[in-house]
Amino acid sequence: MAQTRLSLSVDQEKAAAIREAARRRGLTVAAYIEGAAMEAVARDARIRALFAEWEASEAAEADQRFTA
Repeated sequence: MAQTRLSLSVDQEKAAAIREAARRRGLTVAAYIEGAAMEAVARDARIRALFAEWEASEAAEADQRFTA
């Protein structure tokens, strides 16, 4: 699979914390950040799915109230 390069700028304190966290997990910084980002993407997708279900339910209830 083709790789796409992304650029990230953080202050020195954050960079040191990221490097240390990656080292503790035995990962490269790139692998650590990719994993963290993909966890956030998955979490956001779950939240959007939950709200979509809720919004659909609310819309259905509103339709029932206004058509009754």
